[in-house]
Amino acid sequence: MGDIGNHEVQADLLTILAAELDAMGRLHAELQDEADALEHLYADRLPILAKRKQSLVDVLEALTAQRTECLRRAGIGTEPAGMRAYLGTAPARVVKAWEDLIAETALCEQLNRHNRALNQNGQRQILRVLRVLRGEPVEPPTYGRDPGMGIGGQPLAKV
Repeated sequence: MGDIGNHEVQADLLTILAAELDAMGRLHAELQDEADALEHLYADRLPILAKRKQSLVDVLEALTAQRTECLRRAGIGTEPAGMRAYLGTAPARVVKAWEDLIAETALCEQLNRHNRALNQNGQRQILRVLRVLRGEPVEPPTYGRDPGMGIGGQPLAKV
């Protein structure tokens, strides 16, 4: 499996993992700011937050490439099975750093899904308001078989 015991590889890997964890923590903070902006309808903040998020994603992609190259140079497989095998023999500090990164990544993914749902909900609300202003049906009807028709065959906006 390559030079797993090499202290230089371990030191490089720990440095990269620490940088990844730091960047992921900053991404988490940006995602929390985004959630706040979405929940309070601070639309003017969203473009700035999107740029900062993208910048952090770019940093994370570069760090992932560095980690992959570090592992490859050491002869460690970079696919999930190779990483699991390495972690089975890696020093506790490396395992802890990896677990912390995985945990923070999971939190970011969960918060990103939450923000996506908030964004989609906000878009639906805006569409409803626009439909009301246009005199169009707002919600699916509660009566009748035709999804576009309300009571007595009229669009719900006219009922």
